[in-house]
Order: sequence, then structure tokens, then C-alpha cells
Amino acid sequence: MFVSDLEGKILHANDAVSQLFGFRQDEVLEQSLSRFITPGEQPRRVAAEGPGAILGGLLNLNMRSLGRIVRLQIQRSTLKTGEKPTRVYDPAPILAVPRLAVGPDGVLGEGPDGSWLVDVHHRAHPYTKNEDGAHGVSLGFTSHYALMQQRFGDRIVPGCAGENVLVDSEERVTLDDLNSGVAVLGTDGRELVCLDVLQVAHPCRPFSGWALGGMVETDVLKATLQFLDDGTRGFYCVGVGTGIVSVGDRVVVRPLA
Repeated sequence: MFVSDLEGKILHANDAVSQLFGFRQDEVLEQSLSRFITPGEQPRRVAAEGPGAILGGLLNLNMRSLGRIVRLQIQRSTLKTGEKPTRVYDPAPILAVPRLAVGPDGVLGEGPDGSWLVDVHHRAHPYTKNEDGAHGVSLGFTSHYALMQQRFGDRIVPGCAGENVLVDSEERVTLDDLNSGVAVLGTDGRELVCLDVLQVAHPCRPFSGWALGGMVETDVLKATLQFLDDGTRGFYCVGVGTGIVSVGDRVVVRPLA
């Protein structure tokens, strides 16, 4: 069985693929499906063997792959301190973790000792930043970090904006790209959890000032806020169901209902 995205890139292949085609599983991942099954052969196989066929069958999930997770993290406490209008941004409370437990109320991160630590945007956190339930999970992309690094320099490092899930991507991602939601697939192709993408993570003055390196002119700050908007700084999501995701899992766009 193959699992492919909309572009025909193979996301998962089971043992039957090795038996049928003589390739190891790692040799077919990321390859084009057309290398192994021609477009004319696909419908014939489904007609002859049925959609549940195992050997040589095609499971087309109509999913576009966004990339693999390269970083998971939580915010132990708020990243913005002080009182308006002089609040400052400090990424120190960000903690990278190997796994996240994702649910409708937010995320928990697996700590070094195996315990589960509460993210500040989880609704169970005593100082939650997610009272409305619309900010429980945040999603970012390395392609957006590349844009920020070009503008702000070396102080921008992957993860410094505080998103929970960072996906390795080559292209800019917009809210329209994510309007059907996303799913996280394990390394075996299983769906682990889904996320409804609710809104862009609008930039704030404290992060913008930190990215610029301190106090700046009003027009520079305004231009920076505009640059960081429209999803550059990421997206807010809510978990659909519950599941545990790990670094190396793949994020895909869910098919439209």
C-alpha cells in the first residue's frame, strides 16, 4: 500500500511494496508515485482489486504534504512581561520537547524526566493565555523563519516566535492553504491528530521590538508589524480529538469535506 499526497509524493509504503517492487521502504519515500504505478494503471488496479487492496494498491488520501515536524515546544510561562506600553518579549520560557500531547484544550510537552508539562496556552494552566479556547495550539513553518532571518538577522532562530509545532517547509503558507485544517501523520502513515486552523497569529509590538533589537521609530515598527502578519509568525489552531505527536511526524492538509 502507498500513501501519497496530492502531488503524488509517497508519504508511506508498507512491507507489501518491498515484496512487489523489490525496493526498501526508505527507497520509495519522497519519490513520485508515477515511478512505480503509471496513471493509467491506478484506476485499473482499484477496479480490479477494490479500494482496500493491499498488494500494490493505492491509498490516495487527497492530502497535500506541508512537511515534517522539526521542532516541538511549549511555553512554560508568558513570553511578554511588563505593563503596556512598555512590555518586552523574552523567549527564555520556551522549552523544546520531543513529544506533544495535543487536545482541544491545548498541548502538554514531554519533559526530560518523562513528565507532562503544561503549556501556558493550555486551558488548564493557572495563568492560561487561552481563555477563549481559540489559541490552544500554534503552528509555524521554517520557510517563514527564513523570511524573518533575511529581514532581522541572526537573532531570529527557529522556534523563537514560540509556536508549538514547527514544520520544515520550502514555501510560504497562507491561511487559505490551511482552511480545511491539517492532520499529523506518524512515520507509519497513521493519522495521529487533526487541527482546525482558526486564524493567523497576529504579531505584537513586544515581539516586533525584540526582533528589531530595541526601540525604533514608529514607522519602522508599523512596517514590521505588517511584514509579520498574514501568517508569517504562524497560525493558531485547536486540536480535534487527542493524540501524541513527535518530531519527525508529517503535517498534511486535510481534504475538503
